[in-house]
This record gives sequence, structure tokens and C-alpha cells, in this order.
Amino acid sequence: MNWLHFFLWIACIYAIYYLVIIFADFLRTGNKPDAQGWVNELTFSEIESPQRIVMEEQSISLPIAEPKAGNSQGGSAIIASGGVLIRELFSLARKESIVYTGQVSY
Repeated sequence: MNWLHFFLWIACIYAIYYLVIIFADFLRTGNKPDAQGWVNELTFSEIESPQRIVMEEQSISLPIAEPKAGNSQGGSAIIASGGVLIRELFSLARKESIVYTGQVSY
């Protein structure tokens, strides 16, 4: 079986699946196409009467979050979350305290 046959089988399976779904939908709802063709009209099978809904005014008060204090250096959230500055990165590289765990492949 080559790729062409594979894709043809998949297309046939999808076509049969969607035809079964459409046929089941026609049997379930009883909608038949008109002699003139389909009418672009939205219909519902449930009988519902409209109801008036009155909105009550509610005062919603959301708590205002205060900004969190940064670290002692007054840095960004990256530094506060454990990141290092570029100067510190170069000093760590000079001290050879950065551990390489594997090669980087491109």
C-alpha cells in the first residue's frame, strides 16, 4: 500500500462517516430539503416562550492587589524569580561554575 492508496482509504472513511452523520440528522429532526432547495432559516424543535429577565443592580467590589515589593536590588520579576543579571552570568562563566549537561545540537 502506498501513500496514495492510504489517503484514498482515509478520504473514503471520512466521506462515509459524514454521510452517516448527515443521514442520522435527517432522520432525527425530520427536516427534508424543499423542492426549491434549502432555505437559509434557523429553526428550533423546542417550544419555548420568551421570558422577561430583570437584572438586579449589584455592586461588585474587586480587591485591588498591591504590587509586590521587588528584591533588594529593585530588579525585575525575572531577577526576583531566581534569574541572574548578564554581569553575574559572565562572572559565573569566568569562575566556571556553570555546569553543562549536554551538547546543543542545531
